[in-house]
Amino acid sequence: MASFKPTTMLLELDGHGNIVRALMDLDGEKVRYSSEVTDDAGTLYIGSFIEPYLVRVRLDRLRSVAE
Repeated sequence: MASFKPTTMLLELDGHGNIVRALMDLDGEKVRYSSEVTDDAGTLYIGSFIEPYLVRVRLDRLRSVAE
């Protein structure tokens, strides 16, 4: 039986639907089942409709991966 590895990807889109930024949790350990994101002056608050959590992410502390 095949198994899968849970991952999370959050996308920021511009007014034309183009991807501005992508944030990923490749292990699915920090923000599983995320459904809502609010940006408050460079801090993201991420919530879930199914899991009881609220995650705070400061964008200035994120590691950037160059293309």
